[in-house]
Amino acid sequence: MKHNEKKSRIRCNDVEYVWAVRGWPSWCWNNEDFNGLSLQIELIEDRTRPLVVDFPFERKVSRSKPPKQQPPIPDAKIIHLIEQALALGWNPESRGKPFLMQVDFQGN
Repeated sequence: MKHNEKKSRIRCNDVEYVWAVRGWPSWCWNNEDFNGLSLQIELIEDRTRPLVVDFPFERKVSRSKPPKQQPPIPDAKIIHLIEQALALGWNPESRGKPFLMQVDFQGN
């Protein structure tokens, strides 16, 4: 996680994590479409394996623009994402490449 990002702390199952928005919805020139919200979650200690959660860009109306899509991210949503990733095999105490998880806005 970059040092200039606003990080928030959250506790899940008696373990403390930090999370930040990795990227807000924006235009992607590579695939000529919009990217959705992206979050990064990791343990507070350094050198752990981060979780990267990517959401698809949700077209609410035909002229939906990325700057208008900065949805609120409640703590319950982050806790649900952590629990889901742990169930899928994410081990935050290991080292290595980020654990990638793609979900929809409902967290599925």
